[in-house]
Amino acid sequence: MRAWPLKAFAGGQVINDTVGLSQVVLIGDAATRTVRAYYRNDQTFEKGAGGALKGPGGEWRIGENFLTGPDGTKLPRAPGGISYWFAWENYLGNRSTLYGRAN
Repeated sequence: MRAWPLKAFAGGQVINDTVGLSQVVLIGDAATRTVRAYYRNDQTFEKGAGGALKGPGGEWRIGENFLTGPDGTKLPRAPGGISYWFAWENYLGNRSTLYGRAN
């Protein structure tokens, strides 16, 4: 389990990360306090022009339950939620990590 600070998503950043054995891509916006995570399966994504999501094959559509690629490939959403990281980290202890902090 991992927590990512909202400030890491300033300007609508896209973060490719690995948590345990799961590879995820997180798409967020610090200004609106929103983040969505999807399983990325060895694929890498980046922020495109105008808020688009660029990935393998071109632009991907961001949906509630899936990322959908230009060829119809669907990547499912990963579970997650917004919480205070310090409470989350204290509750989970050594089973958790905080993005950007050396562990």
